[in-house]
Amino acid sequence: MTAAARRRAYIAALTVVLAAGAGVLVFLGSREFIGYDSYWHVFIARQDRWPNFWREVRQNAHPPLFYLLLRAAASWIGSTLLAYRAVSIAAIVACGGLVARIVRRTTSNRPLAVVAAAAFASAFGVLMTGLEVRAYALCAAFTLLAFVFYLDWLAASARRQRARTFVGFAAAATLAVASHYSTFLFLPAAMATPFVLALASSRWRRRLIANVAARPLATALMFGVPLAAAAAAYVLHVGLWGNGRLGHVPSYMFNPAVETPWAFLWRNTLNLLLIVLPGGAEAVEGIHSSTQPFALAVTGGLAVTGLVQLGRARAPRLAGVPVVLTALLVTLNAAGGLTDRYPYGGAPRHEFFVVPFVLVGFFSLIEVVRRGLPRWAAGRAVSTIVVACGVAASVAAWTATFRIEREALFQTQMDQFHRLIPAPRTVLLDQFTFINFFSHHHDWYWRVSGEWNGQAMWQAWTLSKGAQRMSVCRDEQWSFDMRAFDTFDSVAECSQHTGGGRVAMFRTHWSDAPNTAVFDPGPAAENGLTARVIEKDGNDVYAEFDVNLRLDECTASPPAPSNLQATRRGGGVIVSWSPVPGPLASYVLEAGRGPGLSDALHLATGRTATYTVPRADPATYYARVRAKNRCGVGPPSQEVRVVVE
Repeated sequence: MTAAARRRAYIAALTVVLAAGAGVLVFLGSREFIGYDSYWHVFIARQDRWPNFWREVRQNAHPPLFYLLLRAAASWIGSTLLAYRAVSIAAIVACGGLVARIVRRTTSNRPLAVVAAAAFASAFGVLMTGLEVRAYALCAAFTLLAFVFYLDWLAASARRQRARTFVGFAAAATLAVASHYSTFLFLPAAMATPFVLALASSRWRRRLIANVAARPLATALMFGVPLAAAAAAYVLHVGLWGNGRLGHVPSYMFNPAVETPWAFLWRNTLNLLLIVLPGGAEAVEGIHSSTQPFALAVTGGLAVTGLVQLGRARAPRLAGVPVVLTALLVTLNAAGGLTDRYPYGGAPRHEFFVVPFVLVGFFSLIEVVRRGLPRWAAGRAVSTIVVACGVAASVAAWTATFRIEREALFQTQMDQFHRLIPAPRTVLLDQFTFINFFSHHHDWYWRVSGEWNGQAMWQAWTLSKGAQRMSVCRDEQWSFDMRAFDTFDSVAECSQHTGGGRVAMFRTHWSDAPNTAVFDPGPAAENGLTARVIEKDGNDVYAEFDVNLRLDECTASPPAPSNLQATRRGGGVIVSWSPVPGPLASYVLEAGRGPGLSDALHLATGRTATYTVPRADPATYYARVRAKNRCGVGPPSQEVRVVVE
């Protein structure tokens, strides 16, 4: 077969593999339910006002590029499951093509590159990530594209360096930064890899020195541009997510009160290994499938054999690059987990930035092993067939038990809400239930009708679909406490701001103590609420109230609170003040990094005259408090200065 024929056969085979992967993703993507966090991303992307869009992005943990692309997809294609997943599906297909290109480059083995693409496209964790409406797949695509240019930079001699290599890496890595902050681990790994290669090999050392000396400015810009983008992102956004704000993934962040560093590293390194093996399941730790120990033994044996042979003359020259970079990625990831900065050994989506590099490194080592075999066993056809059989076994392992989950999120609770309250006029939702409610009304048009930053009931929306209309109030509480005055204050405020004399409440949650779902009629009556519907089912609450607002209880907004004090306690701060006179008074606490600012905190604290900030970033803060009642929000108290070290 001629070289041109082999090239055409390679392109045809790779096209079939990528098309098959895309077909599976489209089939599942049009049927599989979308999860809570994915719908949260849809909500952010579909904001009706750009200022609200940017505020929601800033309050979430991820950078803006994915939201912008998701916004475009939803606008152009429509409010469908496939439209929301279009960006991730396209990114996964692109990743498959890039995996093949990289393996072909590191091994010069086209059949093996096609099998590598098939292994990537058919892996359980990869497919599930492709169904996520989140930025993980997009970031992986840009990171792999950057790695393609990175290999060009490493492989070319000083005289053959091209401008597109430097520009391509800088652009792709910068786009990866704008997609997901796991790129913060890729960039230092990419910068450190040449030093490791230079230490390991004099040949690499001479080549790298010559390359950098030939184009020093281009090399500096190649890494400097994405590093500058990362630094800007950290200042503007990433810094908000330190000091405990990643507490929703505690198993993957080191806690010295629970285990030693070595125990943490052992447990989560094993988890990291297992998420790329057959039998994986979302958010399930440890060995949970009978196929995994066998797969771990086989792949581990191949990897160790390849590492032993990697320095030999017959090994492909670039095969060690993805291996070194993957080892550095894992090391930096472990450091992130130990320092409470990035989850280590988490669910597939957390660690997806590692997955394609693990696969590329593994297939590069397979080629190293093949070249070290006796001549009678080293044929490409035989080794490719053996590896393809392994990929097929991997697919069989997870497809044997996989079932499509078609039912929408919290469908049972939503059905019960509509049975009890068939035609709600106005609905008050806590932060958690707000996204659940959105997931069942994502194809309605959502328009912000009012915002009251710093208040408990802080946002009102008007929903429409054809002739149907509804108002939705968004409360800042994560989950309503049906015993608290603050909850029923919000019902009254929702009625006041939307003009609705009847307000429904809906709460869904799975972990709060059931006693927070117990209805207390006292606070409701004090706010002029008469219950039409009250029902709870465990942690779920369904209610509707007639609202009789008594606006004559105040003639003006309350005065400024006095005697504001702030006391350091551990890594947090306790703030207290003297209550203001008058009925139904509650408070709004503000804090900023400069006098008069509220960039650090703007929070409704309820009726109690104290609030505890459990953890605060080291900085100097300026805090003040305002009182509010039905007539409005009063002036600020005197300001106190708080230094957190």
